[in-house]
Amino acid sequence: MVFAGNYKFDKSENFVEYLKSINIPDEYLAQADTASPEVTVSVDGHVYTLDDGSRKTVVKVGEEWEEDMPVVNVRVKNVGKLEGNDLMVTSTTPDGKTSVTSYKFSADGYVQILTNGDIVGKRYYVRV
Repeated sequence: MVFAGNYKFDKSENFVEYLKSINIPDEYLAQADTASPEVTVSVDGHVYTLDDGSRKTVVKVGEEWEEDMPVVNVRVKNVGKLEGNDLMVTSTTPDGKTSVTSYKFSADGYVQILTNGDIVGKRYYVRV
């Protein structure tokens, strides 16, 4: 499976509910829900970068790294993993809560699945 390429946002499901579950302030919810980014995915060895022009998400497969979440003022510890066509990041907050973001790639695009407890949000992207 080729991960690298350009993708355009298509639709989302339960995304605002997910954002609320990770304590994103209300003033950011509408903007986040209506965003329809184009994402460039690049791969350099075991490092996957998803760049939407305003933010780069870097996933390091098999490594742990720290990342600042500025909107909620939290620094999380991440661990990246690749299983087939599923790129996953498990994030742990300082208080021990975990969430998982999966990027499930196919020939047509990918689905970003965001899980926090029993709340699951999805964002769909098509390959362009």
